[in-house]
Amino acid sequence: MARALIQSIATRTAIIEKGRILMHEVTTLGDRIIKGAPTVLLDATPSPAVEYVVSNDGGQVVNAIAKQYVRITHFYQYLHGRTWKNREHQKQEMMRLMALREQMEQETGKTPATLTYMPHCELAGKIDDPLWGYWGRDDIGQDRWKGQNLLIFGGQIFSPETQATTYASELLLRRLAGDKQSPDWSKEVERHVEVTVGNKVVLAKAPIPQNPLLREWVLRDYGRRMAQAIGRTRAVWATPDHPIHVWIVGGLQLSGLAEHGLEVSEYREERKNLNAAASQAAKEKVAVAVASLQAADKKPSYREVNKWMEQNKMPSIRYDAWKRIASKASTTLNRDIYEVVDNLLEALGAIARIAEIHGYDISDAAKAMLEFGSGVQVVAAELILEASPHGNIAAKRPPDS
Repeated sequence: MARALIQSIATRTAIIEKGRILMHEVTTLGDRIIKGAPTVLLDATPSPAVEYVVSNDGGQVVNAIAKQYVRITHFYQYLHGRTWKNREHQKQEMMRLMALREQMEQETGKTPATLTYMPHCELAGKIDDPLWGYWGRDDIGQDRWKGQNLLIFGGQIFSPETQATTYASELLLRRLAGDKQSPDWSKEVERHVEVTVGNKVVLAKAPIPQNPLLREWVLRDYGRRMAQAIGRTRAVWATPDHPIHVWIVGGLQLSGLAEHGLEVSEYREERKNLNAAASQAAKEKVAVAVASLQAADKKPSYREVNKWMEQNKMPSIRYDAWKRIASKASTTLNRDIYEVVDNLLEALGAIARIAEIHGYDISDAAKAMLEFGSGVQVVAAELILEASPHGNIAAKRPPDS
């Protein structure tokens, strides 16, 4: 402890708060590197401090970056932190997580692994599910998601106190190695900062340091932790024709990925994404009806489709929507004609499970899915609300449905 106190005070990295002194001490490995002793350090995502110490003492940092065939999509409109404001916010966040997971499976054709926060896994009843994991346990040191698509909901968004402590530990190492340029940590932050990521300017959804050097450190630290999480998919084993898909929902800007050979392929705004999905609800309803009628060897027509809707307690379809979709039926339903119906049944079951997990009335779960779900999920929600005396679907139905 005496050594830690001496090093922390000498480098001005000791933190005094709430009557406590937070100190750091260089490890035996750190001592070897600082002294220039022969050392081989294998680390896929070393901290900037480690890279500085190695380079400053005549060592060599080898950037042996393997090509990863991964397609990263960033939903950057909201932050999606670890905690909730209230029960309603909790419900909305969980519904968004579930809806995006379902949408990713529909778009990519594979059930994705899901990395999020421990409370979210607990609420979903997935704490021990091998395809689910949480930050601090499953973002490093495991290979069970090799070859899997990955949905990342949120990120390692640390509190200002944790950021200050982590930065102090790295600053200690740098200053012991002779760094005189790196600034002390500062609590001064800015909100709504524009950050350039590749050729995209992304607005920060969380306060970040005002000092440009501290801001860069925060984003690099976040980027290397995100790179570790993406690495769970082992995308180096994928191929250009069949890349791994990674959806990152929320979190900080991803400017720190570039130094690890990763880049964002697509940016999406959640609200636009959900609105676009809602506009497909009428198409999905017609597709379900057409698939069912074709399975029964009936010729699909406007009257027969609405009859099927009525029998299944679903809203009728406007004629303009029917004309638009029916003209595409021959191409959109070349797949197994039972597939759309199976997807509807699965979506109904998902809403029922969500209601059971959270202790909601199934009508409340359906209303949330109607607002935050997409595609066939919205169809399932409408079906439940039509059949429920408490559904009030007229007040909740999205545009074009």
